[in-house]
Amino acid sequence: MPIIRHALNTSTRGVTLIELLATITIVVAVIASTATLFPKASRAIATNRQRLFAAQLAQMLMQQANKIPYPLLDPTPETSGPTGNFPTNGTGTGQGKCDCNTAQFGNLPNFSTVTNNIVTYSQATCVNFVDPGTLASYCPSYYSTGTPPPADPGLKTIHVRVWWTAYNIPLSIDLQSKMSRT
Repeated sequence: MPIIRHALNTSTRGVTLIELLATITIVVAVIASTATLFPKASRAIATNRQRLFAAQLAQMLMQQANKIPYPLLDPTPETSGPTGNFPTNGTGTGQGKCDCNTAQFGNLPNFSTVTNNIVTYSQATCVNFVDPGTLASYCPSYYSTGTPPPADPGLKTIHVRVWWTAYNIPLSIDLQSKMSRT
């Protein structure tokens, strides 16, 4: 009888093949889903480092511009190069036509590039006159033409832009500051 008792015992120890396959499937799914996070995290870290460098570069340019005395801080000319600096609003002498917010920074005379590791950053600074009452921008020629020419309004906007491309996505950092004559 002892042989029959052993054969009828249903409390076996061990794992069935189906339980083993289910466990392996779950482990592989978890590993595969977390493996896709590493490249995304790595890309985000690299982009944030680039953004930090660009912000530091923009801050340095802004500090350099703010050190220049008001009379020596020349406004950005209305045109330079084949397409001009402010093609969105057109060139001219009127109010709002030389707004640094619409400037073509790649055309500006002070455009330059800086390379950090494998990333090339473009940088430029735009300066325009601002009416203190309305905060509207004016072209430099608006204040240098006429008889007599209108007076300098005593307020300028400094706009610094640093731009680059990360993973085929264009990115930029913009800083603005106002400078008054007094």
